[in-house]
Amino acid sequence: MTLKEKISSLIFAGFKGGDFSGIQRLIAKYPVGGVIFFKRNIRAPKELKELIEKIKKFSYEKWGKIPFIAVDQEGGRVSRLESPFSILPSNAEIGKHKSKELAYLKSRLIGLELYAVGFNLDFYPVLDLHTNPKNRVIGDRAFGSDPMLVSMLGEESVKGLHSAGILAVGKHFPGHGDTTEDSHMELPVISRPLEELLKREIIPFERAIEAGVDAIMPAHIVNKEIDDNLIPATFSNKILSGLLRKQLSFRGIIISDDLEMKAISDNYSIYDSVVFSVKAGVDMLLICHSFEKQLEAIESLEKAVKNGELEESRIDASLKRIEKIKEKEAKFPKPQFPDADIEEILNMPEFDSIRQRIATLLES
Repeated sequence: MTLKEKISSLIFAGFKGGDFSGIQRLIAKYPVGGVIFFKRNIRAPKELKELIEKIKKFSYEKWGKIPFIAVDQEGGRVSRLESPFSILPSNAEIGKHKSKELAYLKSRLIGLELYAVGFNLDFYPVLDLHTNPKNRVIGDRAFGSDPMLVSMLGEESVKGLHSAGILAVGKHFPGHGDTTEDSHMELPVISRPLEELLKREIIPFERAIEAGVDAIMPAHIVNKEIDDNLIPATFSNKILSGLLRKQLSFRGIIISDDLEMKAISDNYSIYDSVVFSVKAGVDMLLICHSFEKQLEAIESLEKAVKNGELEESRIDASLKRIEKIKEKEAKFPKPQFPDADIEEILNMPEFDSIRQRIATLLES
């Protein structure tokens, strides 16, 4: 691979609209490593499945590889796939029941439905603790405020996705639940000693790592007590390479949150955001909206390598981690579906039985 092809493999791109042309122009130029879907990209299940198949086929024929095809499907208010896909409860509702089975079944059902239309990665589970009632961005997306409960349900969520052939991404390291600001709109700043975080917020991530979580997404938050450089966790070598990689022994992929969120874009250029991220330990860079910024990110990393600010070996290290996760995914059990319309598959007896069991557990 050329240097630019290597770099583009670290890009996790969003696109506009529900047509193939929205993402085709990027993949035609570069072998991007991942594609993320939002509601704006999703139409009927049949059209969604066909679009994903086109992306995979085009990328494979052009570059000899298939990118990660991802979505945020958490249940509750963060559900990009709506009816006729299953309408599932929030994590807070799951947490109230304290049921391992409920967490597992919810995650397995999400995974089966995602796999049926062609996804291979879900930005789930949420491993944050909901410790601040004023927190707007996490809230009911968290399983609760008890680290042991969140750990237990997070582990089951990872297992559920894996059972359906889907990669799991734990978020938002080292914990976004105690902020009052929303990082989509501004840069949250907290002051929590590492010793305190290790006894609470870090525990669900540690347990998820033990359960085999494939990737972890850092939060766009500043923790003054951990890194006195006053930079977001996304850019912090102390948090990502030090705490996550060395202290917690995480060997999977680190995927940034969207670098177009205002916490980052209002304070840093694209050049700085992608270079700082990779230098800190991020393996894949999520850029969810702008085609122009995706191109700028690739150009920026190439420039950083050529001017000596970034070693090419650092890019290679991320590529190796990505490849290992793809090898792991290839060994997952693969759900077997009949040759039928996707709407029929979504109403198969296995799907219905899981929905019924979830409903029963929620009523108990």
